[in-house]
Parts: sequence; structure tokens; C-alpha cells
Amino acid sequence: MKPGIYPDLDFDTYKAIEACNNSTLSKMAISPADAKWAMENEGESSSAMDFGSAAHAATLEMDTFHDHYCVEPSLEGRMTQAGKASKQPRRSASFLAEKDAMEAEGFTTLKAEDFCKALNISDRIHQHDTAGPLLRRATGTEVSLGWEDHGVLCKARVDAMEKGAWLGDLKTTRDFPGFYPWVFTKMCVYRQSAWYLRGANILGLDCSQFFIIAVDNGPVTKVRCDRVDELALKAGEIEAGALFYNYRKCLAADEWPGDVPGLGVAEITDQRLNQLMPQERTD
Repeated sequence: MKPGIYPDLDFDTYKAIEACNNSTLSKMAISPADAKWAMENEGESSSAMDFGSAAHAATLEMDTFHDHYCVEPSLEGRMTQAGKASKQPRRSASFLAEKDAMEAEGFTTLKAEDFCKALNISDRIHQHDTAGPLLRRATGTEVSLGWEDHGVLCKARVDAMEKGAWLGDLKTTRDFPGFYPWVFTKMCVYRQSAWYLRGANILGLDCSQFFIIAVDNGPVTKVRCDRVDELALKAGEIEAGALFYNYRKCLAADEWPGDVPGLGVAEITDQRLNQLMPQERTD
């Protein structure tokens, strides 16, 4: 990948590009050894990841969603080799053969309920009083960015953007009430926001704001749209900068340590200590 803005790059091609991205920084936060392992090994997909990708596609690539996703084969009438009704129809030979045939044609198969939910999420987002108009102003969706920073190739894939204004990201979550501040902080979305803006502005996109569209993928679909505040972006810049600095050092030396050196002290949380030994904490 050469530095630039790629509006039509498919995800598999983007994923295969060797460059530092936010996921690399997340692994660096665990240890350089974890980052090195992730760079050399492809992570396994899961049904939750497939659903998240489907929700993104239904929302951001509506015109081509049905070209890439379909409902899995029917479970009815699946038999065992002994000719009995299968208690695990998704493991039956006929089901797997039909599913493999669909995937060979380029489809990602989803359970019927997940397929319908992805489309429902798309409808709810586009009907939302803030998220809908925001996406209608977007000058690009699923845009891949590649840039050089201190001589190191970096990348990001932006869900939505308006050149000269903002970048945006769609998040599906099972913890909608606790998304802010808990999930937002735990998943380091503030750092992701800052990293994406860093790359976009190196490429001259002149974006200053980052929006998160969070969707509850539980039984009741709910949507909210929030702007990442300046303090969170500043914290993200500091964290991303420190992790990227360590990444560059490891890359230059080709040394990726994982151990924690020296002798540490094992402690329990203050909350638990106060529960068990309140007197000792007040003396």
C-alpha cells in the first residue's frame, strides 16, 4: 500500500496490508510480543464478528449488502447418516455442504434472525434524528487510509467521513447503557478516534471531529450518536503516540519483549480491601 485514500478497497485486501493500525496499538498495550504474534497470525472470525460486519455492510453499503450476505440454509429436514432427524442440524452433512456452496460463491451466511436484525439496525440508524443526517452528509464510507509516520506505514479503515469536517465509526454493543463511559474507555475507542484523525489529517483530509454511532444489538434495537469530546481525543493522542513510539522502537530493533522484568507486588483492588478490612484503610 502506498500512502493515500482508498475509497473502494475491499476489507480482505485492506486486512492483508502489513501496516500499523489501531489493533496493533491495542496489542502493544498488552506487550510487544502480543503485537508481534498478531502481526504474524490471522485472528479467527466468530459469529459475533460476522454479525458486526453484516450490520456495518447493511448500514454503510446498502447497495451491495445482498451481494455479500445471505440467510444460511434451512435447518428443516436435516437427517443423520442413520436416517434419523438430526438433533444438531447445523452439523449435518447436507447443511454443511449447502453452506459451503454459498460461501464458495462469495456469500457470508447468517442465521435468519441475524440477517433481519442487521437490516433492522440499518433502518434504525438511518431513521435516527442525528445519525441519519450525519451519514447522508458523508462523502465516503468504508474508506481505507494509508499514511507514513516517522517512516512507518500506518493504516485505518474509516466507517464514514465528511472531508473537511469529521470521521465516524459504527459500534454494535451488548452493553448499551454502559457504553459511555465504560465500554468506550475499556475498548479504548478514544484512542481509535485519535489514531484515525491523526492519519486522516496527515493525508490532508482536514477533519477535526469524531462521531460514534452506538447500536444496541440486544433484543430491542436502540441507537445513539455522540461526538468524542476534546479531552478524550487528547488522551487518545497521548496514548496512541506512546504506543506508536514503542512500536517503532521494537520494529527498528526487531525485538518484541513479552515478560515483565523484576519482582512486582501482588495487590487486590481498593474496593475489595475496603470490604474486607475497612479499618486498616482508614487508619
